[in-house]
Amino acid sequence: MVSDRWRRFYEERDYDHCIYREGETMIEYLATFCEQIGIPETVLSVGCGPAVLELELAERFPNTEFTCVDVADRVIEDGRERASEQGLENVEFVVGALPALDLERQFDLVYCMATTYFVRDVDAAFATLYEHVELGGYLVADYPSEALGEWVAEQDEHTQAFFELVAAGENIWTRDEIATLFDDSVEDYGEAVGAADTLTHAIYLEKS
Repeated sequence: MVSDRWRRFYEERDYDHCIYREGETMIEYLATFCEQIGIPETVLSVGCGPAVLELELAERFPNTEFTCVDVADRVIEDGRERASEQGLENVEFVVGALPALDLERQFDLVYCMATTYFVRDVDAAFATLYEHVELGGYLVADYPSEALGEWVAEQDEHTQAFFELVAAGENIWTRDEIATLFDDSVEDYGEAVGAADTLTHAIYLEKS
């Protein structure tokens, strides 16, 4: 399973503390979005990995409560240690995975990047993310697209193994297909944060 591969990835090596999609520019993109919609009181990040983005924004927005979720126990434990070392009391870490995640609460902003790539049931994953959004809150997420599939096809066998669902075309979605999952208007996240050329197959919506 893909989730098992990610667990091994973090457990068997000294992994890089980085943001896997677009690097640290993702921090500025989300900070910009938060300022546009009004700084949220609560944020859920699903598939947080090393939580570079989340820890940075927790420092910038000390009155915002961040909940960080990842499938790998080690990366969650490391995140807790780093938050403690940085003196951040507004961040919590939880082990969990899509689409079965159930935190029994909702958030002003739910953020999920470079995570649904590794989920077979993308529609179920988006339904779960949406369920965790507070009424009037926002969902920001990307999805496995044909363009991503083309990128994966150009990578080495090791990378393709991580993206096995995308490589096989088993979980590819279009933006129009994603939009059919919701009654709310689905907008382009890249355009919203001034990164339409680089931040593709990423959407946001306001839950009404």
